Amino acid sequence: MKPINLKASRSRAVLTIEWTQDESCDLPFAEVRAACPCAECRGTHGATKDEPLTTNLELTLRSDQETQLEGITPVGNYAIQISWKDGHSHGIYSWEYLRELCQARKRRDNGESS
Repeated sequence: MKPINLKASRSRAVLTIEWTQDESCDLPFAEVRAACPCAECRGTHGATKDEPLTTNLELTLRSDQETQLEGITPVGNYAIQISWKDGHSHGIYSWEYLRELCQARKRRDNGESS
């Protein structure tokens, strides 16, 4: 499912994804960065298909620049690529992956275990 709207607020450090008129999700930049799907970060963060997404969201980032958004670039009709101020820009976040991050966030907000 492709989102109908995507907004990045640098002042709030939040990526807001609107999936439908009635469903949206706020993902803090720190969580988005910690969940980077690139090969380099997956090895570092321990995120694999067999592990819940909450595992990689517990990462302690090393600097403020790691969570400062530089830019977002569309990748085809299926994803976005996010560039961070520290120069990292390898992660391609598919709509499916972002949807999973939103669902994991919703579960945490509701106090559910993953």
